[in-house]
Amino acid sequence: MAVRRATDGLADELRLRSVRLRKHVLQTIVGAGAGHTGGDLSCLDLLTVLYGGVLRVSPETVDDPDRDRFVMSKGHSVEALYVVLAERGFFPASDLATVGRPGSHYVGHPTRHVPGIEQNTGALGHGLAFGVGTALAARQAGRSFRTFVLAGDGELAEGSNWEASLAAAHHRLDNLVFVLDRNELQITGGTESVCALEPLADKLRAFGYAVREVGGHDHAALLDVFAAVPFEPGRPSAVLARTVKGRGVSFIENDVRWHHRVPKPEELERAMAELEAEERRLGAEPEGRRVPSPPPRGGATGEPGLPMGRPNQDVFSETLLELARADPSVVVVTSDSRGSGKLSPFAEALPGQIVEVGIAEQTLVGVAAGLASGGRKPFAVSPACFLTARALEQIKNDVAYSAQPVRLVGISAGVSYGALGSTHHSTHDIAALRAIPGLTIVVPADNHEARAAARAAYASTGPVYVRIGKRPVPDLPGTAFELGRARLVRDGDDLAFLATGETVWAAYAAAERLAAEGLQCRVLSVHTLRPLDLEAVVAAGRTRGIVTVEEHSIAGGLGEACAAVLAEAGLCVPLRRIGLPDEETFPGSQAAIFEHYGISPEGLAAAARAVVGGRR
Repeated sequence: MAVRRATDGLADELRLRSVRLRKHVLQTIVGAGAGHTGGDLSCLDLLTVLYGGVLRVSPETVDDPDRDRFVMSKGHSVEALYVVLAERGFFPASDLATVGRPGSHYVGHPTRHVPGIEQNTGALGHGLAFGVGTALAARQAGRSFRTFVLAGDGELAEGSNWEASLAAAHHRLDNLVFVLDRNELQITGGTESVCALEPLADKLRAFGYAVREVGGHDHAALLDVFAAVPFEPGRPSAVLARTVKGRGVSFIENDVRWHHRVPKPEELERAMAELEAEERRLGAEPEGRRVPSPPPRGGATGEPGLPMGRPNQDVFSETLLELARADPSVVVVTSDSRGSGKLSPFAEALPGQIVEVGIAEQTLVGVAAGLASGGRKPFAVSPACFLTARALEQIKNDVAYSAQPVRLVGISAGVSYGALGSTHHSTHDIAALRAIPGLTIVVPADNHEARAAARAAYASTGPVYVRIGKRPVPDLPGTAFELGRARLVRDGDDLAFLATGETVWAAYAAAERLAAEGLQCRVLSVHTLRPLDLEAVVAAGRTRGIVTVEEHSIAGGLGEACAAVLAEAGLCVPLRRIGLPDEETFPGSQAAIFEHYGISPEGLAAAARAVVGGRR
């Protein structure tokens, strides 16, 4: 008879707990209407073991300077972290019903507003450097706490992980544990086909880690491995956990489609039945189910009388495919973003004209610049929040200052990612890029402008940034698209709405409402932020007032650009900037965020009334 170890009882308890927490994860995702199902399930056993038998932290010690630190670098799997923290008592389990709801701090990536979370994460590749810092702080303060960082394998394409690894080894941080969820899948497909990592254990050793490989769903083995850290004195430890994406639900396991998919009611029922069968196999009666309340509705975009179009990302990618079929020198470069950018048809049709670099935005831009230098016509496609922040130096030096004709395409721009949280919002990009000479900036308002923007970027002999969103937008009336010239959507002499991107429809709808009150408003789609149409802005300054509208911070965006033009022209006209104020963005869907900040027909109509009130 095999002798049971002291940890076997705990491992049995954690095994059952993991099954039940998987049920909570699925119910939370269904209730939120969003979540990274596959990754949540792949790392859940790691989290259960860490919080159930390894980490020296509890709800009572969250402010203790000697507590162990845990950093969730793969922040997209936050639903798994939420359910584990709730189960351990860091906050009431009832809070899980608020995940993804407007105004809730339980957003789609970790935030320090939530008890038990040490650091905001979500942009990949940030957690390890932060962990190096906390490990150094422990050493300098003479404290005994340890730092554990959980990362996904796909995010290892970000160079910041390897820079931090060099620092960890250099400083001999044996109080740092780097845990890798090695499930071998990312958005685009298998990690080895997107950006190969193997031999990963050897690479980690080469960077100075003492490495242990372990089955990431074997609770007893995980307890043993974590009990052995540090693996070697004077070296950081790396735990390479071999996991299965979607673990625990047969039809989700190893299926890349479940990266960011929400179970349908019948799929939830099937998954719960499988997990309850596993509870019984482990000798326990199934826990009662929590019935998820319906997810928050995203709200309708548009106004009666405006025909609804399609997402600008879809239209842009279709136009790009047309251009590439006609011109073999067109090359698309992606950072594990072909799915988000609606580029799968492009990849299938023209596999020789697409380059995948993995989750590595700096590499994306540098490669695109090199392609341009070699006579290709590159379109570098990546989420706007990452493209214009992580790769800003590459955009400045490799593209703009070097005058390389790279077409930078920021997808899911502004607050398109909604309840995924501020890490995924691009509310800074126009301000940052307006300060870089030589870069044309285009923000299409509708499908007509998206098609025209794609063709204008293709024809450009200099660098271009195109900023597009992911939600369907209404088709707008108006004059033809011309790069550098604002498009007249509606004429009027009482007040002017100067709007850009996916806010233009709301300005148009507000103007229609105000017309019924006798106030005739001009609506301009300022699709080109550089070069700005100075003539149109000055002409708007001769009305009784101006309202600028943008899906961007009011600092450094369209409003400030227009105000500067008017001031230099010597025009004194009431002006109201509507956009995102100087604060952390309100949590919620894109529609909820728009409504909260007055980027809506009624909100803009109210702003217009306030601007012209008393000025006749």
